[in-house]
Amino acid sequence: MLTYEKNVELNIEIYGHEDCKPGHYFGPAVREFYLFHYIHSGKGIFQDSNNTYELGEGQGFLIFPKDLTYYRADLKNPWSYSWIGVSGLNAADYFRKSGLTRENPIWTAERDEFLEFCLKNMNIVNSMELPARPRITGYSYLFLSRLIEIAETIHPAKHMINRQESYLRTAIRYMEQNYHRKITIEEIARHVGLDRNYLGSLFKKHLNMPMREFLTGIRISKACGLLKREDIRIADVSRSVGYEDQLQFSKVFKKQKGMCPLDYKKSILKHPHI
Repeated sequence: MLTYEKNVELNIEIYGHEDCKPGHYFGPAVREFYLFHYIHSGKGIFQDSNNTYELGEGQGFLIFPKDLTYYRADLKNPWSYSWIGVSGLNAADYFRKSGLTRENPIWTAERDEFLEFCLKNMNIVNSMELPARPRITGYSYLFLSRLIEIAETIHPAKHMINRQESYLRTAIRYMEQNYHRKITIEEIARHVGLDRNYLGSLFKKHLNMPMREFLTGIRISKACGLLKREDIRIADVSRSVGYEDQLQFSKVFKKQKGMCPLDYKKSILKHPHI
């Protein structure tokens, strides 16, 4: 079992393998990182704060950071398992895409040779006298990638929705970061990596509005916040939310809010509690 220097995106905290003795247990205890166990053979139980699970060959269980858990090998047919513990910015997303959540921390699929190949080779590297970190990181990425591939095969519709929601979050985040510029729908779509028509269809499907209307909503919302300030002119607000043409800004604002920016500003300053 080894530890390494921290990697911001995905850090390998621990990994290992054990052929457990009958009744061997760990916990109750808390981990500070994500810890996944893959069961090669035998059986045992895993307990979290909600449930007790009886698990066997080909299954696995994920321990979430800060969660109190307990697991124990069977008395007659103890399990043999490998584990990998990870942290970092991408760790939560990788396991979420694998279908593992606090509500469903159990991995259930047919026994997979490639998953076992990755785990086996991680532990071989563990015993080799060479700089191991690049190899361990590589095998961990392959292992997590395979978990996601299998999950998408088992639940294709669910993962299609997850991918679509991820595209939307990326697009919305880009809008919120760049609304002050004269960005286009084409630019947003390129950033997400999708055809503009397909991305537009996702906005209509999930948010019930066109992309342009959503972007306009962000800009007008930001404009309303700026109009509350006495020291900022209408022209300054217009430029600050991506409209070089103040007249165009006023038309769009009135369509959205039912009054022109100047009247809105006067109303806000007169009734600051609104």
